[in-house]
Amino acid sequence: MLDLMIKLNPTFTEADREACLPLIDRMVEVSEIARKDGFLALIDAVETEEDDFLREAILFVADGYDIDELERALQYMIIAEGVSGAALLGRFLVAEGVLLIHQAERAKNVLLRLCSMLGAKYVARWREEELEKERIHSLDQFYERVSNYNKYNGDLADFESALLGATDAAVQNALESFKTIVITSVLRGCTFEMIRKIMENLPKNRQSEIFANWNFMGPIRVMDIEHFALKLLSALTAESKEIII
Repeated sequence: MLDLMIKLNPTFTEADREACLPLIDRMVEVSEIARKDGFLALIDAVETEEDDFLREAILFVADGYDIDELERALQYMIIAEGVSGAALLGRFLVAEGVLLIHQAERAKNVLLRLCSMLGAKYVARWREEELEKERIHSLDQFYERVSNYNKYNGDLADFESALLGATDAAVQNALESFKTIVITSVLRGCTFEMIRKIMENLPKNRQSEIFANWNFMGPIRVMDIEHFALKLLSALTAESKEIII
């Protein structure tokens, strides 16, 4: 498709690009169907499709054309229609999307490639949207994320017993002396009950710091988790004794 675009040397306005965004969403949707259910499922997926170019381009994939035949047919259709502006850009997007679907590319890769055809601004927008999906904004979101996390399986039984048995006041005082990054590391080795106990005894600003760091921390060494847990256990034990006294 790139060679044909270079030969035709079309000019697209910002309005043309914006008009094609729903088409990108449609191609991503079709790519997900193809990967999940196979190429034959594409026949039903486009049965009621009103865009003749999109429907026929996708049916080429279902018909079993090889990649070279497919690309040649798509180029012929683009040239034969003689459209311009948003319509021409849409044809290029569909054609590129179909070629990617034929190669069984992941939906994320399809989305990125098609956004890149609109320009850097749209790639940046896509990247920001992807980051936003990963951001955590509340405790409920955080709990949902960590409930599926593959946690460290070492022995923190003493730490867990002391933590869950401590008062909220003791936990709050113990946590005050530790940097947020240290607490985040410890959480990687905690059970869900321990995570709740720690998070709900942190002020909101420190919770937010943990939300921001959680998805972007690199691998944590087992010895670091255990070391941090022991330090917290020591602080927690000291706090509990002071409160009892």
